[in-house]
Amino acid sequence: MAYKTLGSIPADQWFTRESLAEVLSACGFPISKRTLATKATRGGGPPYAKFGNRALYQGGPAVNWATAILSAPAANSSEHRLTARRRDYGAEAPAA
Repeated sequence: MAYKTLGSIPADQWFTRESLAEVLSACGFPISKRTLATKATRGGGPPYAKFGNRALYQGGPAVNWATAILSAPAANSSEHRLTARRRDYGAEAPAA
């Protein structure tokens, strides 16, 4: 089945690392299977389970992860930098 939006990904379906990368990329969230592998090692990626030596990702938690790392819309790159500063330093963000 071809998925075109995150909402079309079944929450309880399991995906291999390669298929999850393809599904997320098709939904507009470009990521490679190598990036998912790196994030599985270093942290910061979607939760996964192991089946033998293969990583399996469930649709629901993967969608939640993808939307959680998505920034808020901004009119320009300066707004993104300001949002990141506030996230990192709180309301007392140092001047740029």
